[in-house]
Amino acid sequence: MFYSTNPGEKVKMTDMQVRGTPRDMLSGDPHCAPLPAVLAEAYISLLRKLIITDTWSRQVSDCLLERLNQIKELLPDSPEKSEISGTLPEPAAHIGSPSIHLQKSVNHEGKQDHIKEQGKNDEHTGGQLARDQEKNEGDWLKEVNLEQLCKEVWPALAVIGGVDRGLHVGGQCIHKPSGRKAVVLGTLKQGLASVKVQWDDAEASVSDALLSTLEPCDPPPFIATKMKDITPDVFLQIIRLSGLTDEVSL
Repeated sequence: MFYSTNPGEKVKMTDMQVRGTPRDMLSGDPHCAPLPAVLAEAYISLLRKLIITDTWSRQVSDCLLERLNQIKELLPDSPEKSEISGTLPEPAAHIGSPSIHLQKSVNHEGKQDHIKEQGKNDEHTGGQLARDQEKNEGDWLKEVNLEQLCKEVWPALAVIGGVDRGLHVGGQCIHKPSGRKAVVLGTLKQGLASVKVQWDDAEASVSDALLSTLEPCDPPPFIATKMKDITPDVFLQIIRLSGLTDEVSL
């Protein structure tokens, strides 16, 4: 009980809790996602929520498309593989096929020597063409602006696909033994086997939980139908960047 500034007035406080100075918490890596991934996931979650709102849907969609359209400029077309493959000889394995062996058995010895000599020449030519192809690909990779790709295009892909679906500060998780949901707050010391969590219930209490007992919840998905005016060329450029066209070695 204490007195107020008004003379004779008494004020009583109940259910008072004395809290100390808040302590800074760490991200908890390597058991949880590192700090850069934590910040990235926070931005991704915000943008995914904004794109489904009527006010921000068009702005977020246009920004993502603007960045994805830069792939064509930052990732130029590789040397025409069709021209190189058109001059390549038949694979060496084809020379030793049963049909060739049958032909050798019935032809004269001179023709057998001719086939062997041609096979050697083809192998030499194929090796030279392969080396030329590697050189062309090396020169092409020098033209790829990796810095701008990571700076401009990667964030858009991260919003669509996410960065880290594991446990991370600010992410929701499930306590497997009890089935209760909680939000990861962080850890007080690097390398600990437990983290601070805030339980998603009426009390919203904070306690420690073992990392081995926590399972991350799926983050809010990216609603692709909110992307406006996306063209087939954008899909093609994403396919090229993913390596499905064999232009980028993964």
